[in-house]
This record gives sequence, C-alpha cells and structure tokens, in this order.
Amino acid sequence: MTIAGRAVQSGLVPFEELPSSPTINADRKSRTVERTGIISWVNIDALILECVPDVGVYGRHPTITYLYVDTVKVKPYHPNPAINDITVSSGVAFHDIAEVTISYARVDFERESGGGGSDNLLTRKWSFSGELMTLPGNQLKWIDGTPVQQEEISASKLIPSIEHSITLLRRPSIPWTAIRENIGKVCDGTFEGATDETLLFSGAEVSFEFNATGSKMFTLDLRFNERFIKQGAQTFGWNHFYRKGTGWQKLTDDQGELIYPKSSDFADLFA
Repeated sequence: MTIAGRAVQSGLVPFEELPSSPTINADRKSRTVERTGIISWVNIDALILECVPDVGVYGRHPTITYLYVDTVKVKPYHPNPAINDITVSSGVAFHDIAEVTISYARVDFERESGGGGSDNLLTRKWSFSGELMTLPGNQLKWIDGTPVQQEEISASKLIPSIEHSITLLRRPSIPWTAIRENIGKVCDGTFEGATDETLLFSGAEVSFEFNATGSKMFTLDLRFNERFIKQGAQTFGWNHFYRKGTGWQKLTDDQGELIYPKSSDFADLFA
C-alpha cells in the first residue's frame, strides 16, 4: 500500500483517500465535502498544521478551490479489527496508521495577497451617508444672480461620504508602526476604489484570541472615511474647502502643509 495524494493544496504530508471517500453534501446555500483517508501517525501534527494552521489561511481543498478545511478528525485505522498486527507492503504496520476525516466548507472571508509571500484573510463592510455642510449666506446667490445677504438665509449642502471597514483575520502580528504613521492621512492616488485624497485613514481597532496551541491570533479592523465632492467633472476630497467666489480649493496650514497629509502607502497597513 503506497500512501500518496494530499489533503490540501500545496500540502506536503502524504494522504491516501479511502475508496469510500469523498462524501458531498449540498443545499441551496452551501456545499460541504468530507474526505476520509489514511496517513502515518508520525505525520498527524504536520497534517493538522497544514489543514488548520495556528494563524493565517486555512488549508484549501486540492481541487475545489472555494472550499477550505473546517474540521479534522483522527482515529486509529484498522481494516479488520479482529487482526492485531498486519504490515502493509510499504513496511508500515496498521497500528502505525491513522484514519483522518477532513471536512471542507465555504468560508466567510476574502483572500488577498498581503505581500511578502503571505495572504490576508479579510472582510469588508461599507456604510453610505452624508455630511451636512452649512454655506454662509454671503457666499450664495439667488438664481437671478442677486447676492444673498448674510442674515437672509443660510443653506446646507450634503457632502457624500462612505465609511469603509476592512477587517483582517487570524493575523500573527499587528503593523503598529504603519497604523501610527497613517492615522489622519489621505490616499495618494486611488485606493480601495477611492480617488486621490478622498479616502482618510481614521483609525483601527485591535483584538486577539488564543488559537488551539495557545498563541495569540489577532483581528485588525481598519477604518477609512471617503469624502467626495462632485462639481462638474471634478471630484474634490478632504483637503478641499469652500471659498467664496472661487468654489472648492485646497487649504494648507501656515507652514504650507496640507491639512490632511498624503500617505506614503496605505498598503503597509495590510503587510
């Protein structure tokens, strides 16, 4: 008997699937697969780490790429319980072989490259709203061109905004330096679909739990606020303010620095 095959994509631990495997369960919302095979007992720990690692991405089904390992069950293997010691052709005794049942299921996260050869597991959530900005009456005109008197009226303009919440799961560490350096900065160019200077990194929330082996496994919730002001064919962002007579213009402090500096690279938050 030759133990061959793999339990997960890119797996290294030999796994021989039994003839009665796999079992597939499907309904309108989900699909699960259960595979049963045999491996050497000495490879159990290595197989478990391939299937459900301490941090990072769960093992993926070898051929059904949208399914990931959900559970792993291990028990002694013996094709005939009445026989106590049989040696297979490879020279491995049956009592040295384990029977492993692996369940694969869909997961509720995206998988994206995090750089450095590793992947991020993440979810995204968006909240669409608006910010009311009061325009002083002396900056307005009636449709016939007559200037509005300061005390006559003040109008409000709704500035569209989108709150982006991106949650990174099962992380071994947190990019503390990148978080500190990027809070209060805006995107330099396009990021997460937002155009230049319209996306502000407003902060993050960090939590952790202990994994199966007692190590910390972090969850990082990154929060961005998108502010985009449309005027004709132009889009203005966080560094534009309304100026009487000229419309939306960039504003700087007394040192000539933008109110919201540009980030060198928001991608560092995901590294």
